[in-house]
Amino acid sequence: MVSLINQGGTANERGSGKKLDDFLFLCEGDIDPTLNKKIEHLIDTEKGYIVYIDEDYFIEWSLTDEYVESNEYKELVRKGSVSQILNRTSHIEALSILYIRACEKLRLPFSRVLAEGPARLFGDKDVKSADEALDKAEAYLKAIGRKNYILGAVMATVLIFIISLICLIYKDAIVSHLGKSFFEIGFGSLFGGIGALGFLLTHEKEIILNPSGPYIHGLEGIFRILVGIICALVVSLAIKANLILGISKSLDNNFAYLLVACMLSGVSERFGPAIVKNPITIT
Repeated sequence: MVSLINQGGTANERGSGKKLDDFLFLCEGDIDPTLNKKIEHLIDTEKGYIVYIDEDYFIEWSLTDEYVESNEYKELVRKGSVSQILNRTSHIEALSILYIRACEKLRLPFSRVLAEGPARLFGDKDVKSADEALDKAEAYLKAIGRKNYILGAVMATVLIFIISLICLIYKDAIVSHLGKSFFEIGFGSLFGGIGALGFLLTHEKEIILNPSGPYIHGLEGIFRILVGIICALVVSLAIKANLILGISKSLDNNFAYLLVACMLSGVSERFGPAIVKNPITIT
C-alpha cells in the first residue's frame, strides 16, 4: 500500500513502478502501474487516486502527485487523519488474517467493507465516514470471535451434560464407593458450567474479546465454562460446610437447592470468591 513513487534517482533505482497522472482509465483486471498489482476488485477511483482489492484480497491504494499536493489532502495530513485511517486499515487487515483468511467465502465481502475506509478518506475527504466503515469491518471480526467463543462454550457444556448423565446412571455406585456428599458436590459443580453457558447466551452482545484469533476465542469460551464449574465447586463446598445458606438443611430437598445455588454461581464468576472472602453462617 503505497501512495507515491519515489521521484529521485534513475529508472532502475526506482524499480518497475510507474508514476501516473490519471487513474480513471484503470479497470478491474488491469495491472496498476504504480504498484504492479492486479486490480481484482475496484472500490473507488478518480483522476487523483485509486482504491482497490488485489488478487490476494489485500487493500491497495495509490495517489497522484497532484492529489498529494492539493490543499484538502495536506489539511488531512496536518490533522493526522490520513495516518489515523490508513494505520487503522492496515491494523484491521492484519487481524483479519487470524480470523478469515482460511475462509474463502468471507475474504472478499470483508475486504470490500474494509476498503471503504480509505475510499471515503480519499474520495470524500470524510474522516467520520471512513471511521464508520472501519468500525463495520472491525465489528465483522468481533462477530466471528463471539461466534467461536460461544461455540467453544457450547461444546464444553455438551461434554458436561454427557458427564452428568453418566453420573446419574451410575449414581448408586458412586455414592456407595465415594459417599453421598462427594456425589452431590461433584454433580452440583457440573451445574455451574450450565449456568455459565446460560449467562453467555443471554449476554452475548456484552462479550468483549481481545483480538487473538478464532481458535483462542474458542478456548476462552471453554475456560469460561470451567470457571463456572470452579465457582460452583466453591459454593457447593461452602453449603456443605454450612458457611452459607445453612437454611437449605431444613428443606425437604436440599440437593435440589444445592443444584440451583451452583447453577446461579456459574452465572457470575465473582460469586464463588465472594463467599470465600465473606462467609455467612445461617443456623
